[in-house]
Amino acid sequence: NCVLNLPDCPAGANLRMPSCGLPRGGIRCRPVNIFVSCNALRFSVAAMGKFLDKFRPGDYLRELSVVILGVAVTFAGSAMITNHTVRKNIKENMRLIKIELEKNVMKLHEAMDYIAADVHIGREMLSRDYRSIPPDTLRMYAHAISYLQPYSYTDDALEMLEASALMPDVRNKHLLLYIIRCYEAFGNFGSVMDFYNSKKRGALTYNDDKDYLVFRDGSVYDRWGLWLESDYMCEFLSVNGTIVDEEAIEAVLGEIQKVIDGIEEEYGVTDSGYDGMEEEPDGLLTEAGPAS
Repeated sequence: NCVLNLPDCPAGANLRMPSCGLPRGGIRCRPVNIFVSCNALRFSVAAMGKFLDKFRPGDYLRELSVVILGVAVTFAGSAMITNHTVRKNIKENMRLIKIELEKNVMKLHEAMDYIAADVHIGREMLSRDYRSIPPDTLRMYAHAISYLQPYSYTDDALEMLEASALMPDVRNKHLLLYIIRCYEAFGNFGSVMDFYNSKKRGALTYNDDKDYLVFRDGSVYDRWGLWLESDYMCEFLSVNGTIVDEEAIEAVLGEIQKVIDGIEEEYGVTDSGYDGMEEEPDGLLTEAGPAS
């Protein structure tokens, strides 16, 4: 209930009216919420006062610093994990590249042994009468000179590095550049080998029909006699040593080995592509040739 002092009432008279708004004495009493509003205001002010009494700027700054520090640590930890993963992946890729480079070097050495065998045969056959050479030696020479050794190199590890989008994260850009140049050198040598084998194939197939009959029915002397009648074969035997510059190849192999050593030093990888690969120093000249 609310208490109202009415101006038309006798002086000092109080009229109590229910807050329901029912009329009394011709006057309607309406609900008044002023006390509720004042009570709410007093409560809000009191609560604010208690908050201000307890509030300390230092405590707020400490809590804020803890939150900021926690966020920073979270981001820093995520960055460290990401960087560690990137470095680990780069190291694994470099390990594969090192192994692949070493295997490609072995293939190049095998190709050089193949060419060296042809050069040796050319010198022997053109410097003396082939009839004075023992038949077993001529058979071995015939086998070697008849063989066309293919050459190929692999670049799967380099392609894997390119596909992984890790190249920008490789810190030693000079080493990365030299790695790419190593693969370019292998590709250039492949072009030289293609040219060499095409020259050799032309020398071998010039008298193809006669060569087949001699190989089937004649002796190894007849076979070499037919070959040496061909200007193409004689030209090949005389110039095969000049098609590939051995000194230049050895210089390139030395540079490639420096890159391999650089990978090992930079990333601490010790796996070798030479493991389990045995080199045949005498090449095709160790093979037994066809029977006469």
